[in-house]
Amino acid sequence: MATNGLQLAIHTSPRSNVAVYGMNQNNQRSEWLGVANKDGVAVTHNWWWKGPVEIIAGNRRTTANVPPFAIYDTYLSTRHSLIRRFM
Repeated sequence: MATNGLQLAIHTSPRSNVAVYGMNQNNQRSEWLGVANKDGVAVTHNWWWKGPVEIIAGNRRTTANVPPFAIYDTYLSTRHSLIRRFM
């Protein structure tokens, strides 16, 4: 269970490669690599982020600042996710 960080939901083109670089909830530099589903959503399940992150999806790149948040549940809900739209 994370107590200081957010899981990310990234909206992009279907089946796009996605990478997230930044700090995890333990203040360690982390890298997450995944692929968006058929609906164009990639979720960093069980990966928790805070502070500045870099997101690369397909051929697009952006940065975001993930606010710290106390998460007491282990499930993902959209109100606990940072949603970044690339389309």
